Amino acid sequence: MKHHLTRVAVAVCVFTAACNAYADSQLDRLESATTTISDKTRALFEAQAPELAELLPDPTWDAPMRDAMSCYLGEIERIVGKEAAEKYLDEYEAFAQREFNDLKTLLDAPAPLPDREMLQANDTCGVIELSQKRMEESGYTKVFSDPDLMKKLTELMGKAD
Repeated sequence: MKHHLTRVAVAVCVFTAACNAYADSQLDRLESATTTISDKTRALFEAQAPELAELLPDPTWDAPMRDAMSCYLGEIERIVGKEAAEKYLDEYEAFAQREFNDLKTLLDAPAPLPDREMLQANDTCGVIELSQKRMEESGYTKVFSDPDLMKKLTELMGKAD
């Protein structure tokens, strides 16, 4: 009996390690694609609105952001299933490789969930709170209270029509 329990314990450890490796791989994929998109967005802003680009928050994923995005991926998988979550990552990676010529490109980003569920998942996992904190720290939130900066952002968004 002891031999069987040992085998079960080893199997559980191997399965858990495999699951953790899979989750880490998915998170690494999301981080890589997000970083690429952030870099392309920053370059677009630098070319078209340097005064706004300098206010963009640092897109680097620190430990709290990795935790929040890991939770977010878990929520996606919980809501739509593992296969759909994998499809989303494939589409998101492909999107990250596209050429970013204007802000309209950002509107084409794939969404893993309907808007309401995506917002809820981001909120539940702390992604919104972390993003808002980063925007406050970088000064980007002042764009929304500075008429000149808001006009510039509105003009850029108008180019997306």
